Amino acid sequence: MEKASTVIDAGSVEFAMSYRAEIMDDQGMCIQVYSKVDGKNTEILRFDCFDQAPHYHYGPENLNIRLNMDKTTAGNPLGWTLGNIRNNLPAMVRRAGYEDLAGNLEAKPVSKAKLVELESTSRSMAQEGRRTVVHTMREMLE
Repeated sequence: MEKASTVIDAGSVEFAMSYRAEIMDDQGMCIQVYSKVDGKNTEILRFDCFDQAPHYHYGPENLNIRLNMDKTTAGNPLGWTLGNIRNNLPAMVRRAGYEDLAGNLEAKPVSKAKLVELESTSRSMAQEGRRTVVHTMREMLE
């Protein structure tokens, strides 16, 4: 998948964000975690916070382990994603197969200011990007 155009540089990693509504039956925020690996800009994690089938990927460019989010236990997919980035990023990066990067993130975590910026930007994009259909009952009754 191509890197999204809205990017927050957070030191060891970058957060790329886009609102995806091109899927016929689903839509939602996509948050990608990128870093330089062997000199190449590499997608480390991807969170597809869709309405119907939310899921995330460990190591999309190497392992590509895809796991579905359980909307009943995880709640809002975007909130779940932001919480995991805030609290579990090094462990998730390690599971994606990037041990050195995980160690760097443990030694120098993403700053709180960058996490606040990520949350604010992604929530705003999610609200602005949402596509809805509105039916007027009066027109339907006539």
